[in-house]
Amino acid sequence: KDLMDQAMKKKNIHSSKYSNVRASILNSAFRLRAIQGKITTIEEDGKKEKFIVDVTWLDDQGNLSKAHMKWLKEEKDFYPKSVDMSELPSPKYEEDLR
Repeated sequence: KDLMDQAMKKKNIHSSKYSNVRASILNSAFRLRAIQGKITTIEEDGKKEKFIVDVTWLDDQGNLSKAHMKWLKEEKDFYPKSVDMSELPSPKYEEDLR
């Protein structure tokens, strides 16, 4: 929801277009996650809320960088679990490597 709200505010999109913005962001997120392997979600034990992160923000053990971890703790009171790096998809097509 935060991502959709920020996108609408940044692009000055009227609230009546929320469903269009949501669909566009979800479609892009699917491609970035499942096809290109560039993003993933992080979660916290016992919470439904998740955050989308760039996989380059994760170390080899699936932990966020200190700077990103600090921001999540201070701004969102969120303490993410490590990501299982073996579950991240690899880019499927040559053009996705860029």
